[in-house]
Amino acid sequence: MEITRKELRPGVLEVTAELDQKTWKDAQEKAFHKLSKDVSVPGFRPGKAPEKLLRERVNSASIYDEAASSVLNPTLVEIINQTKCEVFRRPDVRIEKFSDSELTLVYTIVVAPTCELGQYKDLGVKKEEAKVEDKDVDEAVKRAFEGLADLVNVEREAKEGDTLSIDFKGFIKNEKGEEVAFEGGEAQNYDLTLGSHSFIPGFEESLVGSKTGEEKDIEVTFPEAYVKELAGKPARFHVLIHEVKEKQLPEMNDESVKDLSIEGVETLEALREHEKAELLKSKEQEAENRRLDEIVNKIREGSKFVIADEIAIDEGRARLEQLKERVKSSGLEFSQYLELTKNSEEKLLEECKVEGLRNIQNMLALNEVAKKENITVGEKELEEHYKKLSEQYSMPLENVKNALKEREGDILSQIRGEAIVAALLKLN
Repeated sequence: MEITRKELRPGVLEVTAELDQKTWKDAQEKAFHKLSKDVSVPGFRPGKAPEKLLRERVNSASIYDEAASSVLNPTLVEIINQTKCEVFRRPDVRIEKFSDSELTLVYTIVVAPTCELGQYKDLGVKKEEAKVEDKDVDEAVKRAFEGLADLVNVEREAKEGDTLSIDFKGFIKNEKGEEVAFEGGEAQNYDLTLGSHSFIPGFEESLVGSKTGEEKDIEVTFPEAYVKELAGKPARFHVLIHEVKEKQLPEMNDESVKDLSIEGVETLEALREHEKAELLKSKEQEAENRRLDEIVNKIREGSKFVIADEIAIDEGRARLEQLKERVKSSGLEFSQYLELTKNSEEKLLEECKVEGLRNIQNMLALNEVAKKENITVGEKELEEHYKKLSEQYSMPLENVKNALKEREGDILSQIRGEAIVAALLKLN
């Protein structure tokens, strides 16, 4: 077999394979014998007639098709052995020359993406200093007490932050100019917190100043970026206010701190220290994450990649399908999502492709870092991981192993990823 190769474009090879005459003839013979088994000749059992009679009844085109199909995989294996190329997905193949005595196959092969790693050490990426201000602590302490807050009815005008219990019904005008109720525009005893922005602009604002027992008509216009049936249309909502309730926090003192049931926190001062430490821990992690992102970006930008467009397109399509599934699970049609976001499927696909390509590049670069730094994980690391989980959840070790047995591959990938991240942070 004679094999020649050329690069069509980065990451894609065109490999031509000319089968030797004997291989091609043998394939035709095997194809004939396979097809002739099902041929019926009067006076003979299927496939048992003389060869001359069988050949008269087996279509030569069928023999060629069967023979060509039978050599596709063996030829690809020979191509891989000779060229040492790493095939990323099933190649496209076409027949270039075809006759009784010769067959030339042309394979278009998308090869596995590669990375020539650039600098990955001493990149000069500094971690931002994490700071927590007193006002941040004040807000955190207040949020902690909000869990103990009660909603209390008040006899005053509603203000932002209050919760209103309301009935409402929405109306729009139809083609005849008649006011009609629209689907999904009605509810009873609905609790709405003013300032939550859970309704369209203008609705909550119009309820500021309302009182218990009051009825109001609110004129609003739906945003242009809304479902097609309502987008940009003016509407009227008839609203009945049942209750105006305000959130009342308990007095913030040492006694009420105990009701929060935070281990080791018994006083207001201890609560402030606890919240400050939690905020600092969170900000430290955020700063470390930003530092890691910048390190990975610098490594990617300094490396060279060979990635076929087909791979990036496939990744983009996969990401778009994942987005569609998320939209569907939220109860929204994808067409509605496109209307709401003022987007198109083509634009989203391009964005997904760019994001997917960047993700592939990051993965390739980090894999190369793992090779350079000899980062490997195996049974030892897996066992340590299981022991930590066993201690964390107070479960017998064997129970943890049995529960996670089918996810071992994912867990090893996670451990390896964490090891790579730790190494990068240490090297920079």
